Amino acid sequence: MKQRVKVTMVGGKNVGKTCFLHGMYYVMRRGVNNFFLHAHDADSDNRLMRGWSALNRRGEDRRWPVPTHEDITRYDFSFKIGMHRTLMDFEWVDYRGGALEEDTASSQELIDHLNESDCLFFCLDGSELRTPVAERLYDVDSRLCISRAKVLLDGMSRRVPVAVLITKHDCCRHRAKDELMADIRLLFDAWLVPGEGWDVLICPVTLGRQLAEDINGGQIDPKNLHVPLVYSTFSLVVEGLVDHETKARMAAENQEVAERRIQESRGGFLTNLLKKSDIEAAQLEAEQWQRQRAAEERAANRLRQDVAALGRELTNAVMYCDGRRVQIRPQHAATA
Repeated sequence: MKQRVKVTMVGGKNVGKTCFLHGMYYVMRRGVNNFFLHAHDADSDNRLMRGWSALNRRGEDRRWPVPTHEDITRYDFSFKIGMHRTLMDFEWVDYRGGALEEDTASSQELIDHLNESDCLFFCLDGSELRTPVAERLYDVDSRLCISRAKVLLDGMSRRVPVAVLITKHDCCRHRAKDELMADIRLLFDAWLVPGEGWDVLICPVTLGRQLAEDINGGQIDPKNLHVPLVYSTFSLVVEGLVDHETKARMAAENQEVAERRIQESRGGFLTNLLKKSDIEAAQLEAEQWQRQRAAEERAANRLRQDVAALGRELTNAVMYCDGRRVQIRPQHAATA
């Protein structure tokens, strides 16, 4: 399993990417059900925590970050189970909203980063979903750069997990879930149809329900901010688990072949003497495959426990695998 992976976060202008990042970092730095996120350096930690502190300044216009003019903001994070065991290191790449709209060198750099990414976050402004989007579909699509993002992702060299974040969900939480999902399917149809190979999480996130009515005075009360990163980690750990299970099966098959060769080589005393070197080589090979099989099975068993723990955070998540809705049931998460 890859120990260091890249997450790229994109979205249109003013969709709440920076606020989400500050909130997510605070929530997971504090810890959610024994999962933690820590920045690798003190400067990054201080910068993110200052951003979180600003969000809590109720009644002040300056609680909200100004739009970033940097093409790219990078962070290095460690995702941990418990305070001391690092499950995965993340390189986090956050692009300013304008990058999706430009045909410049920075746009080409974005394409390069997308092709290097192991997971993608796309931020969808929930304030655009206050009412059904069918009659203003093209306007919403254009403002949020959705078609542009779909074109860029379709040109990627491989399919990676995608988390669609409905930021500012407080603005559209009054709508029925089925209606909201119908709008999501309209906007992201290319990622949610069978045969395209996309694994997608649809996740509403909010910094607080009161913010829809009082953006400067509403209380900060974050919801679901940890779920997208847990989903990313879950997807990548499952890939690692499948890899270890495949290697364990291959080692077992090769061990069986070597052991069968040993049995076929045995005969009378003279035959054994003549084939002694062949038998010893086969025995050595069988032992090597046995050790590799045991190592792969130990790694797989550890990852099964991690998959179960991560899965418990996703039992209510809306997830699609190649266009088909999937759900992690609590009993499966507990015994995965």
